[in-house]
Amino acid sequence: MFYLSSVMTLIYAIANRKSLSFKSEEIILALTFFLLGASQLIWSYRFPADPEQVYMADIGYPRSGTYLIIGALVMLFLPPLLRKIPVQHKVIIGYAMVIGFLFLTLYALHYHFFISAGRLRIKNSATLSAYLYTMYSLLTLYTLFCLKIKYRRYIIGGVILASLWIIILTETRSALLLYPAILCCCLLSHYRRLKKEVLGICFISLLAGIVIIRSTFPALEGRLTETVSEIADYQHDNNTSLGSRLSMWHTGIEEIIMHPGGVSTQQRVDIISQLMHEKEKGNPEGLRNIVYHLHNDLIDTISLQGVVGGIVLLTLYIAMIIYIQRKAVVKAATALIAAPVILFGLSDTLFIHDRFIIMFISILAIFTALSSAAKQPH
Repeated sequence: MFYLSSVMTLIYAIANRKSLSFKSEEIILALTFFLLGASQLIWSYRFPADPEQVYMADIGYPRSGTYLIIGALVMLFLPPLLRKIPVQHKVIIGYAMVIGFLFLTLYALHYHFFISAGRLRIKNSATLSAYLYTMYSLLTLYTLFCLKIKYRRYIIGGVILASLWIIILTETRSALLLYPAILCCCLLSHYRRLKKEVLGICFISLLAGIVIIRSTFPALEGRLTETVSEIADYQHDNNTSLGSRLSMWHTGIEEIIMHPGGVSTQQRVDIISQLMHEKEKGNPEGLRNIVYHLHNDLIDTISLQGVVGGIVLLTLYIAMIIYIQRKAVVKAATALIAAPVILFGLSDTLFIHDRFIIMFISILAIFTALSSAAKQPH
């Protein structure tokens, strides 16, 4: 479907090439997509995988790089094409997003209760499932804020409650903390004259959430409690989920200083394994995870692709924020669209997953389609 829609966009763009006009933020965003994709592909050619030992990055980054380059073309030609579509037709997007959200939520619940017990995983790891679902949920909320749909307030309330339920089932701490924080920021931004009332609502909701988690989801309560103890006990016991991340970030930065031009995946594993034993007490959990990635987009990118790759990724973040701010229909767009991409990337590696790249491009495409669909609601 991604390839088909991309090809159709390019064919239609070529057919209407004489009437297309591009804005600066569209060109810059597309260029950063292309450069990051090129960085990933160039790295894979500079450091080909060892056939006897293929790591996640050896497979993930070449595929993601290809998707990013395709996405660059889509994000270049899609905005001027959408400007040619009558605004009233875009209201369909609102209904499509709500129906899509309902389908995804029901599928997630079916998967959890009838297919796989324990932490909710939707054909991915629990964390990636939570990230992708959170991003889709926030895009659905943005869509509802942009378009005047009947019973909009009730639908927004239903989306928020359903999203919190699914995120709780994934037991992903970063998503559970980030999702309510973004919603509070959006409310404070939208209702500036009612800050006290909004803060009161947020506080009451927080207390209600704590009560519900403690009484209904003891496993998640345990994970949230462990977060504090894992950080506090890091110096004495780093063999934990958060402890392994801190160890990987520390040794990853050390490896970057040693090899700013980038290394192969095998070289990184060897270097960081040695640093783990020298400086992180041979962190077992960290050693187990370094064969996948370093749980931070920027550190993972620079450690393999070099400083240039890191600069390109940072430039992509900046270009995305500028693009969103210039095309936003509601003021909370940056928090709803850009914040998850950047903040989730602080504690995990997203740009190594092709499914994330497809979701990322799709979200920006839908956001672009909505940019001229409605005025900011009052």
